[in-house]
Amino acid sequence: MCAHCGRRLSPSYPRNTHAIYQCGRHRTVAHAEPCHSSIRCATLDEFVASKLLDVLAPAGVDLSLQVIEDEQTRREQLGALHGDRVEQARYAVDLAERRFKHVDPANRLVAGRLEREWEAALAELEVATTELDQLRSRQPVKLSDAERQGLRKTCGDIVSLWRERATVAERKQIVRLLLRRVEVEVHNNTERVSVRLHWSGGFESSHEITRTVMQFHQLEAYEQLIDRVLQLTLAGQRTPQVAAVLEREGFRSPRSDTPISPMMVQKLLLEQPRCRDQLTNPSLEPHHWRSAYLARELGIPEKRLKDWVTRGWASAIQRPFGRVWIIYANEQELQRLQQLASSQTGQGRPAPTEKLRTPTPISRGNSIES
Repeated sequence: MCAHCGRRLSPSYPRNTHAIYQCGRHRTVAHAEPCHSSIRCATLDEFVASKLLDVLAPAGVDLSLQVIEDEQTRREQLGALHGDRVEQARYAVDLAERRFKHVDPANRLVAGRLEREWEAALAELEVATTELDQLRSRQPVKLSDAERQGLRKTCGDIVSLWRERATVAERKQIVRLLLRRVEVEVHNNTERVSVRLHWSGGFESSHEITRTVMQFHQLEAYEQLIDRVLQLTLAGQRTPQVAAVLEREGFRSPRSDTPISPMMVQKLLLEQPRCRDQLTNPSLEPHHWRSAYLARELGIPEKRLKDWVTRGWASAIQRPFGRVWIIYANEQELQRLQQLASSQTGQGRPAPTEKLRTPTPISRGNSIES
């Protein structure tokens, strides 16, 4: 059942995918918002089956028997309290009756008030007596030692039947005997699902499970995931390293049963606008140039400028780590690069001098790594 609207979930069998339970209220009721209560049939069925087998296990049976004993003790204590209430109500009735009978009939105001008190005491006695009779009529089942042993053996036989040779129809019959209702609540269309099991004995148990979703943004921890991915990337870690850290820290993919891969990390960085902006358009410190802008300033192809970086003729980093080339060039360094560019024009050009090939040392305060 859908915990949002109370309607029954319907099984659906989409082509080329897994069967799912889903709430179709928004399709049958005009202008109704979707409940988003959908979950794979296999996920919910396996969870319910595991809880059912836990109940039928020896530890679960012993716990149920202990609950019966505790309920008997509680009922005895409750019966004693109700008995005391009945006795108090009878005493109140006797006292009110004596007061009414001893009053002077000529004093109508006092007599009327005492008569009303007597009637109220009689009503309270009737309520207390009725509640005591109802409590005594609902006595719990008392099991003998032989019945307890038989119950343990029967539960063990059901577990063996379930695991070894029970058909799907027989398993459904067992579930219907033990469970009255299963409520499913998907929280904000995320992967987190609350499941409430209503057992035949009147007990209710609440559980949290995880479902698979279609998109990363459906994950409950999506914003924390994006923040962590961006933080690790800006710290200089490659996508495989980022994926490994995310796995160690417990982040999972929308499918929940698979870790986040390097390709998924790359996709997150490209699809999230604030990640894309920081990675492809980072803020620059003074005297730091994007390779395309500096190449245009020097009048040379960007490919040649990057080749100079590779040869060690210019000081640069790839910020953030491989996505945007940032080259350091203050006024002195810019003049050297212009002279280097002039010396490398034309055919048969000689190799640049060591002075032109050597970048200007960068002070710590202006370090492109800072």
